[in-house]
Amino acid sequence: MENLPQYLKQHAFNLASVTDGNDFSDLQPLKKILENTRIVGLGESTHGTREFFQLKHRITRFLVEEMGYRVFTIEAGVMPCQNINDYVMMGKGDRAAALASQGYWVWDTEEVTDMIEWMRAHNLSCKRGDECQFVGYDIKPIPDACATIRRLIKPVCEKAYKQADEILTEIENIPFPYKGEKVFNNDKLLWLLGWISARQIPITEAVGAEGYELLVTATKMMYQYFDGMVVSPRGISGRDMHMAENVTYILNSLPPDAKIVVWAHNAHIAVNEKDKSLGWWLRQRYGDLYFPFALSFTKGQFQSRIMNMVDGEPVVGPLIEFEAPEIKEDFWNKPLAEIDGDYYLDLKSAIKNDEQTRKWAVENNYKIFSAGGWYSTAKAAADSEEMNSFNKYVLGKQFDGLFNIEKTTRAIPTPTGRRDENAPMR
Repeated sequence: MENLPQYLKQHAFNLASVTDGNDFSDLQPLKKILENTRIVGLGESTHGTREFFQLKHRITRFLVEEMGYRVFTIEAGVMPCQNINDYVMMGKGDRAAALASQGYWVWDTEEVTDMIEWMRAHNLSCKRGDECQFVGYDIKPIPDACATIRRLIKPVCEKAYKQADEILTEIENIPFPYKGEKVFNNDKLLWLLGWISARQIPITEAVGAEGYELLVTATKMMYQYFDGMVVSPRGISGRDMHMAENVTYILNSLPPDAKIVVWAHNAHIAVNEKDKSLGWWLRQRYGDLYFPFALSFTKGQFQSRIMNMVDGEPVVGPLIEFEAPEIKEDFWNKPLAEIDGDYYLDLKSAIKNDEQTRKWAVENNYKIFSAGGWYSTAKAAADSEEMNSFNKYVLGKQFDGLFNIEKTTRAIPTPTGRRDENAPMR
């Protein structure tokens, strides 16, 4: 495998810290790098790395405080994140309960807790109009959406409530991951969306304008969930298409010059034409206004739920700490480790300015170590489509920048973020 090009070694930006929220001098080059950007994508190669979450918190704080970003979006449910946004914007509710309500153990950590507390403090002290929102764009989990639809339709029409309840109950009883055990007619959800749209006035009279908008959002989320995760689970593409729709909806609700942060796994942030990732859709719609960063690391620990094969079927176990395996020759992590310490790269500019970097970054298709909501230590996992621990990228085509952490540790779960072997998959 080729070594890291000399140009990149010479033009790497050293990170002084992953946590310092008072001195942003090492991040100042981002102002030039991102000067024509509206959407910053922040990836991560695992969902359980403490330093990734701390660094993304620090970058987000820099973007908010020094570059005018006003919306933080995350790979979590549209509706559950409203509880977190109510807390950071208005101090409504309990912070721990709000974070737990979004449902994913991956974000229910001390590091994300720290970020939410900073966001609340920022919103209390900043001038009006400079507040930062916390918004989800994912299409799952669905319990909040189901409860919201039932609650808001009931006072409008008892007959429609019964029909909606039957539809929702049928979907709730479909197991996830979906293996074709049940057949559901997705036209039922389209009927429900149509029924709601056609009755905007009586619904608004019964539950208010906000109630109507919430009902539309909840029902749309149910359609997206079923279409993206059950009817046509095309790898990540079905889910990512709908996540991109939701990010676009968020942007359309903001002023034309508003800037947002999009937080997700590298696999979603990447501009991946083959899998039609979230990043691919954002690049199609917004072009160079979207700037995706990969986050990688050289060695260390992370947390995830262990996945084992039992009688040929994958079974999810408890949330535990893992040690990342040694870097292999066919991984991008190998040449990236040639630079000591923590640093970041402007791949986009380097590719334009250096031919060796361009060839290295856009003509090679290597792996980056990866772990999501689960991780397998099985030897066969490295070559298994279902249980692999890597994603393949043409680095310079799928990311515009990259942050690399030399040594990582496990993210720290909150009491409600812990999972035992009997917990649901998410």
